[in-house]
Amino acid sequence: MDAAFQILNFVADIFIFLAFVPALWISGKIILRNSITQDHSTRLFLWLVLGGFFLLPLADLISYLRDLILLAIPWGRDIGEVQLFMGTTSFLFYSTLFTAIGVITYSSGLYYGRKIISEQRLPVIKDLALSSLEQNFMALGLAGLFSRMIRGIILNFISISIPAPSGPFSGGFMGAFIGWVIAFIILVVVIVYMDRKLKSPQE
Repeated sequence: MDAAFQILNFVADIFIFLAFVPALWISGKIILRNSITQDHSTRLFLWLVLGGFFLLPLADLISYLRDLILLAIPWGRDIGEVQLFMGTTSFLFYSTLFTAIGVITYSSGLYYGRKIISEQRLPVIKDLALSSLEQNFMALGLAGLFSRMIRGIILNFISISIPAPSGPFSGGFMGAFIGWVIAFIILVVVIVYMDRKLKSPQE
C-alpha cells in the first residue's frame, strides 16, 4: 500500500511540475497579442507573472484530485495522525476538511471570477479582449488567489507549531477541533472588518 501511495504522489508531482507548460502557453498568447508595453524586459516579466497566476489553480486542482483519490480508497485512511496547533486529528478527518474547504472556496471563487469577467467589471481585463479559453483561465486564477487567501488564514493558524503544548485541549481531537473553530472565527472577523471598511465613507 505504501508503494501505491508513493506512486500516486509521484504521478501527481509530475503533473504539477508540467502544469507550467499550459500556464505559460496561455499567458504567452495574452502577452504577445496585446501591446501592454513595448519594453522587452517588462513583457518577459509580465509573461512569467501571468504564467504563475495561471499555474496556481492548475497545481491546486491536481493536488485536490490526488487528495480525493486518497480519501476514496481504504488504504488512504491508515496513514496516521496530523499534529495541529492545539491537538491531533486523524489524517482522514484533516484531509476531508482540507479538501472540502478547498473545493468550496474554489467553487465560490470560480463562480464570482466568471461573473466579474463576463460582466467586464475590471477595465484591465476588459481591454485585453480575451478568448473564451483565456477568460476561463483568468477566472481560475482569481479563484486560486481567493482560495489561497481563505485557506491561508485557516490552515496557517491551525498549523502553528507549539514547542511544548499544554492545557486541557492539547494533544487530542478536542484540541484540534477548538483550533479549527478559532481559525474560522478569525476568518469571519477579518471578512466582516473588510466588508465594513468597504461600506464606510472614504476619507
